[in-house]
Amino acid sequence: ISATPGCSTFVPYTTSASLSLGSANGLRTVYVLYRDIYGNTATAVTDTITLDNAKPSNGSLSSTAVSGTEVGLSWTGFKDTTSGIASYKVVYAAGGTAPSNCSSGTVIYTGSSTSYNHSVGGAGTDSYRVCAIDNAGNVSTGSTSTITLH
Repeated sequence: ISATPGCSTFVPYTTSASLSLGSANGLRTVYVLYRDIYGNTATAVTDTITLDNAKPSNGSLSSTAVSGTEVGLSWTGFKDTTSGIASYKVVYAAGGTAPSNCSSGTVIYTGSSTSYNHSVGGAGTDSYRVCAIDNAGNVSTGSTSTITLH
C-alpha cells in the first residue's frame, strides 16, 4: 500500500491496512500492489479519497422584518473548496445575544436553502446564527444577525 505509484516494500497479505495520507486537504490516490510467492507483481489497483479536515469559511447572515411576527433570514458567501457545502443549520435565541455556536440555541432550520422565514411571538429582539456544514461533516463557526421587531 502506497501513496505513490511505486512500491519498494511488500508486506504479507491482510484484508485491511492503514496508510497515512498527511494532513493537507485535497484529493489523494492510494495504490495497492500485489506480489505472489513467485515474485510476480500485478498492476496497481488504485482508489481516490478527498481529505477534508477544514471547516467551511463563513459568509454573512442578514435578517429583515417580513411582518410584526415574522423574520426573513438569508445568507450568502459560505464556502468550502475541498468537499463543498452540504447544508446549513440556523439556530435562534430570544434577546440580543446570538447563540455562541450552532450546537446551542434552538435549531429552527437545517437544509440546503440559503433563506428561511422564522415566525416569532411578536415585538422583541431575536438573534440568529447560521453555520455551513461541508460534505465531510465539518461545521463552520457561523455568522450572526440580531433584529428587533416593533
